Amino acid sequence: MKVLKYIGIGLIVLVFVTVILTFAAPTDFNVERSISINAPKSIIKEQVMYFEKTKAFSPWHVMDPDMKDWMEGEDGTIGAKYYWDGNDEVGEGYQELISVQENRIEIDVTFLRPFESVAHTYFTFDENDNSVDVVWGFHSKFPRPFNIMGLFFNMEDAIGQDYEKGLISLKELAEGIAAKQGSGIELVELSERHYLGFRKRMPMDEMEAFFGEHYANLFAYINNVDFVESNGRATALYYDWDEENNEVEVTAALPITGNLDQVSLEGYEQLTLSGKAYKAVHRGSYETIEETHGMIHSFYGKHNLPLPDLVVEEYVNNPNDVSSSEELVTNIFYVEK
Repeated sequence: MKVLKYIGIGLIVLVFVTVILTFAAPTDFNVERSISINAPKSIIKEQVMYFEKTKAFSPWHVMDPDMKDWMEGEDGTIGAKYYWDGNDEVGEGYQELISVQENRIEIDVTFLRPFESVAHTYFTFDENDNSVDVVWGFHSKFPRPFNIMGLFFNMEDAIGQDYEKGLISLKELAEGIAAKQGSGIELVELSERHYLGFRKRMPMDEMEAFFGEHYANLFAYINNVDFVESNGRATALYYDWDEENNEVEVTAALPITGNLDQVSLEGYEQLTLSGKAYKAVHRGSYETIEETHGMIHSFYGKHNLPLPDLVVEEYVNNPNDVSSSEELVTNIFYVEK
């Protein structure tokens, strides 16, 4: 009976100590790590807000390259969810993109294994002259009695080391993309070229239909006359890009040669382009062309140059003629005033 008595006292003491420890240990848990990246903010944000792209710098994919993962929703949009189910090191759970702002991206993480918990993670972006300071942060609440683990295991250090590894990989990734897309920014002399095009100001979400309609009209017209022909690629001339009002003013155009005096297509106008321009080449999907424009803007800022009034995109090849969007090539010209 004395043995049972001592066991009972021991259990009472254990429960008492556990209760004390649960109130002594913190329930809030925060981690932040930072790094400076020499790449445009647009490129860095692109790698962070798309879950498929985060796998390229995620330290946890290195821990379990065979983990199962899948998506729900449209990647890169608010509400998109990324699920993973891996080994004991990475566990199981899902991430949800909840906010994308100019200088901040927020993601909620729900852990299902090894134990259930919810964390709030975020990335912030602070632009300097030639770089971007990136902070990766983590905040979570550990319910009692699980918060006792914080007294015996340095989770801040463990997660912090993972974040440090991830940020180093993000830096290498973003700077590599910037170097690839930004290589060859050069000042060129544009030889005189004549265009036939249709100019319009419109909501940005109408651009795809606008280009489809007017490029089709232009090709149909040129193919049905014998006094003029196209001597270049489909081109877009941008005069205004107003993100605040979600509007764009642009001309869908084709370069033409021949007897220009006979050209007549209702609603379309001829224009001539020549002079100096800074040129960059974008390789890959049109969906990521903003990254190259961001790189050019950084170049202008670095050299204290005023942004021009006219930006030209020349689409070197046709999406229907390539096997992958990664093969697309776009020449971008920032035409000097």
